[in-house]
Amino acid sequence: MSRSPNQDSGENPKDDSRRDTTVQGMYRLVGIGFEFACTVGVMALLGWYLDRRWNTTPRYLLVGLAVGFAAGLYLLIQSARSSFKD
Repeated sequence: MSRSPNQDSGENPKDDSRRDTTVQGMYRLVGIGFEFACTVGVMALLGWYLDRRWNTTPRYLLVGLAVGFAAGLYLLIQSARSSFKD
């Protein structure tokens, strides 16, 4: 009589399904956070570059941070909305 690996370890197949869903959700959250951080970072770097080029420190850095934060927040909200639709 052969047993499946789940029967040998005493695990329930439903637990594997829940674990997969949890890991998938964690990856989605990490992706959303990374997207937000990259958006803010790229816009801040662009602002820093423009400040150095035109010698206007810290005007464009602050503008870049504000625009990056707003764009990142917009993307975060869009991702959250699509997550709740699933």
